[in-house]
Amino acid sequence: MARLLFRLWLLLTMPSMAISGQITHIDAFASQFSAPRSIRIWTPDNYPAHAPYRTIYMHDGQMLFDARKTWNGQEWGADETAQKLHDAGDLPGFIIVGIDARANAARYGEYFPQDAAALLEAPYGAAALRANHYLRFVVEELTPYIEANYAVRKDKAGRLMVGSSMGGLISLYALARYPDIFGGVAAMSTHWPGGPVSNWQKLDAGGKATAKALQDYFIANLPAPGQHRLYFDYGSATLDRLYPPLQRAFDQRLAAAGFKADDFTSRFFEGAAHDETAWAERFGGVLRYLLDSQKQIKSSAQ
Repeated sequence: MARLLFRLWLLLTMPSMAISGQITHIDAFASQFSAPRSIRIWTPDNYPAHAPYRTIYMHDGQMLFDARKTWNGQEWGADETAQKLHDAGDLPGFIIVGIDARANAARYGEYFPQDAAALLEAPYGAAALRANHYLRFVVEELTPYIEANYAVRKDKAGRLMVGSSMGGLISLYALARYPDIFGGVAAMSTHWPGGPVSNWQKLDAGGKATAKALQDYFIANLPAPGQHRLYFDYGSATLDRLYPPLQRAFDQRLAAAGFKADDFTSRFFEGAAHDETAWAERFGGVLRYLLDSQKQIKSSAQ
């Protein structure tokens, strides 16, 4: 408790108004497992009137809320979409915790499913792999902070995770490693090739081998069907054009392993590109799918 209080004293928080709701920005969240990083916590209008809320943990937090500050001038519009869902009133209330990514190779190193690298004949060379450390930061440091300071549920049904591209891989990896922590995950435009791609027209042998290793790992390590909900999607333009055969192969393997319609969905969006604009258009459907499954879940931990 003393350690937590000390960390809270050290952290600089900066509340700001989002277009919808409010965003609290923690400039440099300290961690013993990773470098300090920014955390952006979105809460809806009228928070905490409808407590306890679910928590949506999201990767690449710097891309979620403000296109004026993103590298490509795009954003998810996560605050606007989330507030519209709250205003509709037919889903459980939730907050969003955006976790900023580290840059370039460090991001790949934190998001690539570390234990799957053992299945590759050639070592993964984009960066030092630190996904296990990154998830320890999320589970052992960030989650306790959120649950100590926000009016949220403290059970797996109340914790969901969303990511795109490499963020989709690390979201799925979080469920494989911590099935008792997270109740559902969304992996949008899942980057099955696992690393940088030089040719969007054709997947090379290394990308195919990495995709197979990742899918082999997840089939062997995801929790059994029936207790979690998984969302996948993919488009057909830019980098997403590589994904349809890879995602369909994984969908077939999930079905063969006993995952049914209540366990997962996989959605194809013709013409959708690999960018924040495309993910923003689908984000509302992602949240509806994950949160709808939580309406009937009861827990003594509420």
